[in-house]
Amino acid sequence: MSNSWQNNFICNCGAPLTISIMKGIKDLVTVGFCPLGHRKKFILSMGNIDQWASILKTHFFKCHTCDKPIKSQPFFRGSYVRVQITCPVHGKNETRLLPVAVYNTIVGTDQKDSTIATSPQKPAKSTTIQQSTAASPPTCQHCGDLTIFVPQYSRYYCRKCQRYVVDQKIVEKVRHTLDFDDLKSKIKIFAEKANENIPYAICDLPSQLNVPNIDSFQIELLLQELINKGELAGQIDSAIGEVIFLPSKLVTPAQSFGAASSLTKQFCAKCGSETEFVKAHNAYFCRHCYDYVKTVPSSAAIPTPEERVEALRDFDYVGGQIRFKIVIANKTKFVITAIRVDLDIPKEFKLVRILPETSLEDLNRGLSKIDKLMPNASQGIDYYLEPMTCGNGVLVGFVKYQDAQGNFKSLDLKPREVAIKCPLVFKPEEANVAMIRNLMTTLTEDYRRWALPTTPHESFKLLHETVTQFEINHIQAYQLSEAPEELEMESWYYTRAKTTNHPLVIKITVSERQNTLDLMIACESMAELTGLLSKISEDFQTKVLTKLGTTLKPAYTPLKELLCECGNPLLKLPSRSQDVICNSCQKTYTYEMLG
Repeated sequence: MSNSWQNNFICNCGAPLTISIMKGIKDLVTVGFCPLGHRKKFILSMGNIDQWASILKTHFFKCHTCDKPIKSQPFFRGSYVRVQITCPVHGKNETRLLPVAVYNTIVGTDQKDSTIATSPQKPAKSTTIQQSTAASPPTCQHCGDLTIFVPQYSRYYCRKCQRYVVDQKIVEKVRHTLDFDDLKSKIKIFAEKANENIPYAICDLPSQLNVPNIDSFQIELLLQELINKGELAGQIDSAIGEVIFLPSKLVTPAQSFGAASSLTKQFCAKCGSETEFVKAHNAYFCRHCYDYVKTVPSSAAIPTPEERVEALRDFDYVGGQIRFKIVIANKTKFVITAIRVDLDIPKEFKLVRILPETSLEDLNRGLSKIDKLMPNASQGIDYYLEPMTCGNGVLVGFVKYQDAQGNFKSLDLKPREVAIKCPLVFKPEEANVAMIRNLMTTLTEDYRRWALPTTPHESFKLLHETVTQFEINHIQAYQLSEAPEELEMESWYYTRAKTTNHPLVIKITVSERQNTLDLMIACESMAELTGLLSKISEDFQTKVLTKLGTTLKPAYTPLKELLCECGNPLLKLPSRSQDVICNSCQKTYTYEMLG
């Protein structure tokens, strides 16, 4: 047996743990306590159950304090088993919980143990007290009737006299006659006034119902019976011992399906399992949920629990970039935590920014994190993508989160196709700079910025050749400054799209003082603007790599606006020979830090 599994069942103080709770489906959240009262929580995988089952059995069927042999009594509740542990020295320890599959495995490792559970059974009609299988129970010395054994108190009880018998001595434990009709009325009145958003601990119900002499386990059985019969709307979580009272019943009568209800298979609206029609209750029963539930026909879409947490997505064009927006909506009644949105970025795009802001490592992975999301709340995440090539790209991803029960779940984002259009261009009628400047006030514009790959004149020449390879009319090029080492130049181009006849304006700006090379495009259609800007940038990068043997260094926000991360303006972009230092926060920007 591997020591790594054994170490999980040892407390940090070195004492052995007593396992009390195991919850989950594939990954089991396991909670244990040591004799000193320390609590430890760890995860066990169902895929490795053969390796740790024997260890779990040793640490589950034991007393917290001593090593005396204990007695156990299982009570099956849906997919879980509640095991009542009784120590001959310390009496009742507690009710422990674990899944049925785990219980079957650890009990099946020893032929002397009790019978393995095959399927959850319906609670007994009588919700008073469970009978023990102990042989020859004592008789009541007052009425002579046979008594029943109550494992919670390790005593024998007489129903007729409403008294406990211990070694043939009468101990007065119940001081008034139990009236279950009165108890049902109290529970129903309490359920009507209860808040549907607040879970109630079953162990606190005796005091809240003003029946301190009635055991909480007995109330839980009565609650389960009322819910199964449809007299009460609620949900019981046996894993944590809580109940939620709902405002309406969950029963779906068979009449709502018409005459075909007996012919058409019905499936549970919660888990999707096939249900069984119970004629006595005129409703459908789900063995997986162990409850009477709403159903849907086999031809209808069966919802899953993950659909209650929705992930919506869409995109739009913003300033030459693609803004891909994802909205996470929590439509459950509980808080979800540890939300992770992972977007797969195809090669057609480059992720340049995520809002809300995230770390550089998460930005490179396309990962966004949300700590928690309250019930009936939603939150949006914006991914800003820079198109790298023309054509269509498909964005996919998934969302992971942890529900209120501690289970980790995930749901996929529906694929979304994003089109980057590259319009065909041709030479228009003659134009001048004044007309183009006036036209630009009515157009949408955006630009790309790079650090100068070589000298200002050579950089301008390469970009000019890239732009004029299209059927575009070169209007004019002129210098803005002729000062030494401060050369500034701009060049204008104009054309119209061949398919839509939309005007297109292109401007190239070179600044030696700022070490920048800008490509600005203006047009009417944001889709055409994004596609053409992407196409020219891609061709320019290829030309620089071919002729100069180096790669372009694009500048993204905030360096694109010559701003530091602290918001202070920068004098220029860094070059291969000179770094740039922020005058405010003293942060140093190097040439390698550019995109």
